[in-house]
Amino acid sequence: MEKQEIRSPNGKLLGTIRREGSRLVARSVAGHMLGYYSESDGRTRTPSGQMIAQGNVLASLIYDQ
Repeated sequence: MEKQEIRSPNGKLLGTIRREGSRLVARSVAGHMLGYYSESDGRTRTPSGQMIAQGNVLASLIYDQ
């Protein structure tokens, strides 16, 4: 995955998910990190490292911002 754009139903860009090193990182349109997914442990975490889910829920972080 190079970069995945997450858009609203009307086409407005809400944020992106892209690989950064060994993680997938969700960012807002403004570039703020919303969270990351580590494939090695299969968990999604906040930017500060707090676990928020088992599995990849990065798209929901973008929709919920």
